[in-house]
Amino acid sequence: MPLKQHFKTALTDTWSSVSDGDPVGSIRWEWDSDNNVMRCYKCVKYDNGDGSVAAVVGKLAMYIDDTGYAASTVTMDKTNGTTIAAGIFMSIIADGSYGWIQIKGRAVGVSGLLNAACNDNLTLSAVDNTTDGEIGVPNADTEQVCGWVIDESAYEIYCDFPY
Repeated sequence: MPLKQHFKTALTDTWSSVSDGDPVGSIRWEWDSDNNVMRCYKCVKYDNGDGSVAAVVGKLAMYIDDTGYAASTVTMDKTNGTTIAAGIFMSIIADGSYGWIQIKGRAVGVSGLLNAACNDNLTLSAVDNTTDGEIGVPNADTEQVCGWVIDESAYEIYCDFPY
């Protein structure tokens, strides 16, 4: 049975004021009846970082600095991000604005897959530190696994980011 939910915004909406949208840090579960899957999303604030890196739909978000996780603040700029992967962007969120990232479940259209094949685990830290928004295969067993590849040719993963 689907969960009953009431949110002010759609998953692809963005907003510039906290009062205009859903509360930052909100967790949202949605049932996709077309594909028979449950997906989970988190409301975040976007910071484009020192490199003014714009958010891109389907790319990887990471928590910014040491306070990003606690404040639900994410970036795509690896120079300002932590090694904690946050989720997949659902929309282009402007600097200082708010929107949704997918944190759990089947994700299609993940444009940041790097050198990954079907059934490979995925991690943020495996990727070259100069490549913003990319996600790849772990280099070591100690790296944070945040999902795995379902079908690399369809850019489809199962994501399991912390929240």
